[in-house]
Amino acid sequence: MAAPPAQTKTNFNNVNTLAVSIASHRAQLEKTDDFEEIDRISQKIATLERQMMEERRKELKTLCEKKEKCLSDMAALENTLDELNIKITAYMKSYKSAMASRLVQLETDVNLKKSNLDLPNIDDK
Repeated sequence: MAAPPAQTKTNFNNVNTLAVSIASHRAQLEKTDDFEEIDRISQKIATLERQMMEERRKELKTLCEKKEKCLSDMAALENTLDELNIKITAYMKSYKSAMASRLVQLETDVNLKKSNLDLPNIDDK
């Protein structure tokens, strides 16, 4: 049987429960003079504080993972964009070159036609 998925959002009910428990233990700590009891209570408070910190870190970890995924996706998109820009630039250069060749050919054809009709060439203005 698969383990249940880890919770990814801060459970504020748990945080509140831990905060109340910590406050209660701190009150006990102030009332005792027994060294062993002070040590036991302070260890319990430290454990509860760590649990609270872990509970609050859950959502932060998820947000950091989402940020890293977005950065990775963005880098991939930037690469795709760069590739497309290179293809567009090559296509435009090819298109401009073909268009220039066609214009030169058109001018030649027009001048040839005019010469056959005994009209002045375009260049003879």
